[in-house]
Amino acid sequence: LLSRQIYRGVARGMLDLEPIVAAIRNRSWAPREIAMDHNPYVDQLIGHAGQLVGSLEQLGLKPSVRMLIMSEAVLAICEQLVDAYSMTKKCSEE
Repeated sequence: LLSRQIYRGVARGMLDLEPIVAAIRNRSWAPREIAMDHNPYVDQLIGHAGQLVGSLEQLGLKPSVRMLIMSEAVLAICEQLVDAYSMTKKCSEE
């Protein structure tokens, strides 16, 4: 259990999600303004995840440890996305 908390802290420390959360909060969700292609924050999020994978590989950690840290990172990303979407003022079904 303690190791899980440590991995969670490592994962959260390696991710800078605040710009992504801010982009989601500040985006206009009016139906007229929603584009058919994805938003730039999606590219940022994918980039962060890729950097995390690369950093963990460079550290030479055991695959099981890398997997646990990545699992915690995914959980942190999900929590931040839910938080960001919950702060939007208007939402569309699209």
